[in-house]
Amino acid sequence: MRVLFFDRKQETMKIVPETLEDLWHIENILEKDDKVSSSTMRTVKFGDTEEKKPVFITLGVEKTEFSKSLNRLRIFGKILSGTPEDFVQIGRHHTIDLEIGGKIEVQKHWKSFHLQRIKDAEKEASRPLVKIIAMDDEKAVTAVLRGYGLEYGPEFESSASKKSDDYESKTKKYYSEVYNYLKDSKEKIIIAGPGFAKENLKKYIDEKDPLLSKKIIFENCSYAEKTGILELLKRGVIEKVSGKQRIEQEERLIEEFILHLNKSLLVVYGVKEVQRALESRALAKLLILDELLRTDKAIQEIAESLKKSNCELFIISKDSDAGMKLKSFGGIAGFLRFSIN
Repeated sequence: MRVLFFDRKQETMKIVPETLEDLWHIENILEKDDKVSSSTMRTVKFGDTEEKKPVFITLGVEKTEFSKSLNRLRIFGKILSGTPEDFVQIGRHHTIDLEIGGKIEVQKHWKSFHLQRIKDAEKEASRPLVKIIAMDDEKAVTAVLRGYGLEYGPEFESSASKKSDDYESKTKKYYSEVYNYLKDSKEKIIIAGPGFAKENLKKYIDEKDPLLSKKIIFENCSYAEKTGILELLKRGVIEKVSGKQRIEQEERLIEEFILHLNKSLLVVYGVKEVQRALESRALAKLLILDELLRTDKAIQEIAESLKKSNCELFIISKDSDAGMKLKSFGGIAGFLRFSIN
């Protein structure tokens, strides 16, 4: 994400999203009644005909919709102002479609956790994406690690049977499908799995494309399933390959929380218990589900009050495995310095 300017006094920031993750970050920053300004197209009537004309408008945000498949963030709201005035109808609804490389100006009451999110997005921009495959002799499961979670891709299945005469040709066909998926990758690549399938794929790629082979890290995992990919996250394999990643950190934190929940009194969850821990100055780390930080005023107040305490805030994506687990604890959980019971 690129911040073109930030006027703290006017509470205005101009932002350029540079990745799909940036659009996700912006969605999580925007709240109802924020003001968003951008160049856009608006349909204008001329007699019996309609034409789309370029305009610059300011919306009062009502809702947002982040589409991973379409690579865009849709911002819905009522028009507050705009130019040219002949093409803009104040009070009418409009949608701004923000895409990678587009510009928007956001005017809002910037809380500390909003600014932290912008900083995190700027840091994440320099981290490479990671493509992951968990495979065995029968199938390969693929995923790309993004800031908002694991984005699962195509799965490949082998039709080879060791009892069949065409076992070798069908196995090569399976490996070629995986290779074709990988050959143009700009991301870092991890291939893992039980058994010897990954080693055999490595030999295939070594012969076919030695330069690609040098870009791939081969690891072990227990299953050629999504659980195998999650296993790599928990073991810190991806951090070794590409540096600390948001999703990997989230997975470790939620696993640590569940472990403490079963063994000690040094964790809390739910708004009331977290608030009590904060008032007792016992809170060391706080995990909050991103969607609640946008919509729940009580949770927003807790997050904003952290700047007065020595407590780390971790915003967990609702789309990640860790986010789904945190949701079952009310979407907010904390680690304590000392017991408050």
